[in-house]
Amino acid sequence: MLKNDIQKEIEKGQDFISILYKLSEEIPDVIAFNDLDLELEYTYKEIKEQIEVWCGYFKQLGVKKGDKIVLFLSDSVEFIFAFYALSSIRAISVFCDMSITDYEFSYILEHSKPVGIVTSKKHTFNKEILKEVSFVLLIDKPPYADENGESRCESLYISDLEYMPSLLRPIKLDSVISLHFTYKGMGYPLAVYHTCYDYLRCIKQMKAIYPKGIGETHLLCLPMHAIYSISSSVLLPLMRGNTIIFCKNIMQKKLLKILVQYKVSVVCLVPFLISKLIHEGESDTERKMIDALNPSLDIISGGSFLDKRLQEKIYDILGKEAYQGYGLTECFPITFNSKERNKRGSIGAFQDEYAEIIILDCEGNQLKYGQVGEIAIKSDRLCKGYGNDEKAYSQLMYKDFFMSGDIGYIDEDNFLYFVGRKRRFTKIMSTMVDIQETEQTLMKHPAVKSAKVFVRYTDRLGEVLCATIVVKDGHSKPSISELKGFCHQYLSKIKIPSRMFIVD
Repeated sequence: MLKNDIQKEIEKGQDFISILYKLSEEIPDVIAFNDLDLELEYTYKEIKEQIEVWCGYFKQLGVKKGDKIVLFLSDSVEFIFAFYALSSIRAISVFCDMSITDYEFSYILEHSKPVGIVTSKKHTFNKEILKEVSFVLLIDKPPYADENGESRCESLYISDLEYMPSLLRPIKLDSVISLHFTYKGMGYPLAVYHTCYDYLRCIKQMKAIYPKGIGETHLLCLPMHAIYSISSSVLLPLMRGNTIIFCKNIMQKKLLKILVQYKVSVVCLVPFLISKLIHEGESDTERKMIDALNPSLDIISGGSFLDKRLQEKIYDILGKEAYQGYGLTECFPITFNSKERNKRGSIGAFQDEYAEIIILDCEGNQLKYGQVGEIAIKSDRLCKGYGNDEKAYSQLMYKDFFMSGDIGYIDEDNFLYFVGRKRRFTKIMSTMVDIQETEQTLMKHPAVKSAKVFVRYTDRLGEVLCATIVVKDGHSKPSISELKGFCHQYLSKIKIPSRMFIVD
């Protein structure tokens, strides 16, 4: 479908705000969101009404088109309320992982320049990093442990605002509605903006590949801030009348039991959760539940590479395929396996209607089927640049193709295969990690002469981060715990090597 065709769909009321209004009228009492942890349910009518309330909150705070608001929230229904409401105002949601450090958060604020932050009680900010922020909207407690000192930032509780629901407006095709930060091995995050059009293209493709009906259940257990999750596990089910079954901390829960109990028809997972599901299916106590799985259950894997052995194992144990896909923050999920087209070991087939993918050698020559090179992507939902580094983006473009930094090949049926990475980034627990950033942080330690960070693969966790560190002459050898503690000042836990080898 061409851009003007999607414009016609939006004019007919097919953007995700208009669809929400339509569903709230046609299926008002169908459950849209079921929070298993809090035992709270919202129907389509109720979730629409709550988004209108949040739209009213933002308008009271003076939020307008083009303003950036950081969503520094734990996964919750409030995350959805805020994103939908901001999109209706045509403001830009800045997605942020709550596990990041103050140092990392400062970078995001500096390069996104938000007017406000929406957050919860589970984080305390260093007030120095909030100097240019106009307000912090709190779901619960104040954001500072210490409120003393000068600050331009106004701290507000949700309860401080008036109850003034505001009707939602359909989203224009070219409205920029989100900002994510990603990595490409350059040592710092890169700002990726996406429009309503980009989201609609991705969701339209996924709806066709994984068709589900009104009221069918979709398990949401991945971090909402990730582009894979917000597109495939939030917007997709809410645009087709599904019921989102939501639970946090899935690693501490029985995934197989939840799939059976709630007759889940779609679950989007990452490889380490696939491993967990396999482990549960192998246990004597859980195995008896397998026959009670929903026959129409689709297990979709993304976020990082799923080894073919795990695909074979989950089929042997559960009798279900794990359909692997591939995408980037820059272009959303872009290739898919499905019931109709599936090859284990591949990261999915691409459709000419949505993307053109080629393989290039180091000199920019297009390679033939089966030949290994860098994966290059051309798509109308590809971001148009990095908001904080246009030079970096131009370096990754070859003609009209975006150089992914991933190595792979294409077979004659247009299935894509992942082999490795060309650039210095990786996925740890399906989270993007810039290897150069970790090395640079280790090098800040006064006793470190040099640091080399590398990746090893394990069957249980997938890729894990390791480091070899050389100590400066005349300095005592730092302990591993000291080096990890030093890194914690700058980096979130996922970016710190789990194994370190220190050489005097």
